[in-house]
Amino acid sequence: NININLYSERPALPTYIEYSVDGKKLGEEDQSKRVSRDGIIREVEVGAVLSPRAARAIIVWLGIQLDKLESHKEKGADEA
Repeated sequence: NININLYSERPALPTYIEYSVDGKKLGEEDQSKRVSRDGIIREVEVGAVLSPRAARAIIVWLGIQLDKLESHKEKGADEA
């Protein structure tokens, strides 16, 4: 079997952010006072275990979708 994990990536969230306040209105962030960790956070959105048969079916389906996308792009380029 084949294990596949699809994930999203984002920058690490700051641990401290400071904003100016103008009366009752929130102002701009003071970027010089931002405290944050370096790095990228990966969050697994979905994981799947595929049989070889299911993996091959996905390969075929992806090929069909790519062909449709390329055909659609070619038609749009001809119209431009």
